[in-house]
Amino acid sequence: MKKSFSILSVLLGVVLATTLAFAECKHGGKQCPLSGDKQCSMNKGCDKGDLEYQCPVIGKFMKKAKFFLDNSQEIGLSDDQVSQIKALKDEVKKMYVRQGAEMEVFTIDLHAKMSEPKVDVEGINKMIDASATGMAQGAKAVVEKYAQLKAVLSDDQMNKAKAVWKKNEK
Repeated sequence: MKKSFSILSVLLGVVLATTLAFAECKHGGKQCPLSGDKQCSMNKGCDKGDLEYQCPVIGKFMKKAKFFLDNSQEIGLSDDQVSQIKALKDEVKKMYVRQGAEMEVFTIDLHAKMSEPKVDVEGINKMIDASATGMAQGAKAVVEKYAQLKAVLSDDQMNKAKAVWKKNEK
């Protein structure tokens, strides 16, 4: 019984943490607890940068894509390259929305399973394993999109992008 209670406590902690990770920040412009020192944007969750995406892989992709698009003229991107980057960015946004929805469905299912009179630990563990596998597959898919994003630029354009980045850091 103690072991079951410990497992349930851990699971509830995981559910709470994941729910908070995907929650939209609605603090009316006050400091957002999920973003450290960043302020909330009324329509976009926390921060307009990579903190909007709680998945670090998606955050990295979006930050890079935004940088390329914001500096497309300095980097020397063609209209076709800009279109490719925008298309990749839209694909990753869709993936993020799907992952969030899957996490919400998982949370609902988990709450239902844990509310049953007799807790099916084995069944819940299988749900957790399936969810973890799905998250790993999603992250791997975004890494593939990230590689595609970087491949849009030529070596010369990538060098220009690095120079612009260094210039902007100072």
